[in-house]
Amino acid sequence: GEEPLQALVREVAEETGLRVTHAELLFDEEVMGNHCGYGIDTHHWRLYRVVVEGELNPDPREARDMDWHNLSGKQFEEVWEYWFKKLSLL
Repeated sequence: GEEPLQALVREVAEETGLRVTHAELLFDEEVMGNHCGYGIDTHHWRLYRVVVEGELNPDPREARDMDWHNLSGKQFEEVWEYWFKKLSLL
């Protein structure tokens, strides 16, 4: 029942311990071919550029492997490769 921006702020806080101070919507679209455990192949994505405050303090129940990574030479799920290329990160 939340608005997308409210969910973004809450989820970032829950999963990382960081506070969102600014958010800019970059993309709002449906992406096909992103199969999940519920049997759904199309998902609606909203990608934001955010500014955050605080110290990174991931909740282990919410985030498995939160860290900074070099994207060069890595293998990604198809949907992440799609977004990284769209963002000109790959």
